[in-house]
Amino acid sequence: MPLRDDYNERKDDVEAYVTLLDQIDARRFPQKSRYILRANVFVLLYNLIESTVANCGKELDSGCANITTNQIHDLTEPIVNYWMKFTLLGYLTPKGEVRFKDNVNSGNIDVETLTKKLLYPLNPQSLLELKFDFIRGGGNLDDVKIKKIFDTYGIDTVLYGKFKRKLYRYRYNAGESVLQFIKDTRNALAHGEKSFTEFGVYSSRDIKRFAKTVFEYLEFLMVLFLNYSYVNFGNPSFVK
Repeated sequence: MPLRDDYNERKDDVEAYVTLLDQIDARRFPQKSRYILRANVFVLLYNLIESTVANCGKELDSGCANITTNQIHDLTEPIVNYWMKFTLLGYLTPKGEVRFKDNVNSGNIDVETLTKKLLYPLNPQSLLELKFDFIRGGGNLDDVKIKKIFDTYGIDTVLYGKFKRKLYRYRYNAGESVLQFIKDTRNALAHGEKSFTEFGVYSSRDIKRFAKTVFEYLEFLMVLFLNYSYVNFGNPSFVK
């Protein structure tokens, strides 16, 4: 499913759930039940964050699907660097996840060395067969980790001004961004460190603010990514 379609479907799930919470509050369900239901929003929001970032990687997979080795010098530097690292050091697990060999410097690899070693013997029409795994390890995505991932491919996700202040302004996240708070909360719930009742104390108004901020951040992220990935008629923009 295309990136934005999948995002919209999952966003609709969150919005439907938040609406349900409003309806439950209005009918005065038992407080403990309301707390448990509210806490589930953090799981839904984290799921939306992780799926959106993962789908960005899948979009790059699709964009590179038809690029051959004789086009390598037409790619932008971050993609070339990733291809070199992946070609020399990477492998796929049986589940299709990207892994890199341990104890090897993951810095940029010399282009001339790579060309002599790999490109000359290859058929110039061989596909690059790249695989992008944006959520290696999983369970730990927030705006800091997402910025690090996107920086790898030359996508600038720096936040400025009003929206950056909004991402950090909430009183209950102790200096962390909303995405960091959601990540930590989801992990605490998933690993049994905290009960759902403990994280259900936030009001419906708070939860709506959480959701709205996550939506705004992910939509900002997708615009950056799609501008980076596509030019006219869906051609990948990382091809110069």
